[in-house]
Parts: sequence; structure tokens; C-alpha cells
Amino acid sequence: MVILWILLSAFVNLAFAFAIAIDSGMLPHGRRTTFVGRFMWFIATLFGGVFVAAIYWVMHHSIFCPSVYFAVRRELAAATRSQDDDDDY
Repeated sequence: MVILWILLSAFVNLAFAFAIAIDSGMLPHGRRTTFVGRFMWFIATLFGGVFVAAIYWVMHHSIFCPSVYFAVRRELAAATRSQDDDDDY
């Protein structure tokens, strides 16, 4: 039973590590990873698992990421302007 738990944990860590390695190469708008490069995020997730993957997500895809925050603000401002333009007619 313990061996099954270890194998499952290793599989999950490996899956998250590869997912982050792939995702870090596809960040939108030419953004780069924060603090360290793709390989270090891969290694950190390989050993840290789901917790490091969650930290990666917060730093790169949540509203706490400055580029995401400003992109959302631009989209909201553009949507508000287009609604204001529609109201004029």
C-alpha cells in the first residue's frame, strides 16, 4: 500500500512538473516566468508537487500577476467604452 502511494505521488508530481514546463513556454504576450526560468520551475514542481504548482499558477495566471491584472483592467475599460458608445445611439 505504501509503494502504491509513493508511485501515485511520483506520478502526480511528474505530471504537474511537465505541465508547468509546457505552460511556461506558452505564457501569453511574450511574458517570461517570474524569479527563475522554466527548468527551475520544473525541478521545483517535481520535488514540491501540487503546492509549488499552485504557487506557479498564482504568480503567472491569477489576478496577482501584474501583467494579468493590467490586461484585465484594459479589457474591462474597453468593454465599458464600447457599452458607453452603444448607449449614445
